[in-house]
Amino acid sequence: MNITKTTAAATMLAAAGAVALGVVAGPANAAIYSNNPIDVPQCSYATGTPSQECLNTPTYRVTTSTGKMVVQFRANYNHCSDIIAHIIVDGREWGSQRVGPGQKDGSYYMKLTPGTHKVGVRATGIRGGCNVGYVSAWGGNLRIETNADADNGIG
Repeated sequence: MNITKTTAAATMLAAAGAVALGVVAGPANAAIYSNNPIDVPQCSYATGTPSQECLNTPTYRVTTSTGKMVVQFRANYNHCSDIIAHIIVDGREWGSQRVGPGQKDGSYYMKLTPGTHKVGVRATGIRGGCNVGYVSAWGGNLRIETNADADNGIG
């Protein structure tokens, strides 16, 4: 199994495109990816004007031999406002949940086709705390379990 992280960081990458970074995933038979950091230091917006919709979607490539996968997002503890975390799988939204600082989204169990899938997360800001009408930055951790480990949920 392998994981590759792709990030699209605001202004620099808006002009340059996406950048792929290799992430070492441990032994080939490992099926739990617990440390997949998400860091969006500056959001990109559709119109160029700050909004609640941050278009950056940090993504990991995950290979599963059975197609079973469970995914959970935890927001960083230093968030100063809530967000809606949208789990994106192969370019489509799988589910979304409101999370506050340090909170988890509850996790999503998936039965996909065996093979490699792109799993990411996108944020929508929620007014309150330091959010005065737009989200500028966000982060967290994406925990992913595959194959037999996915059957028991996140654990």
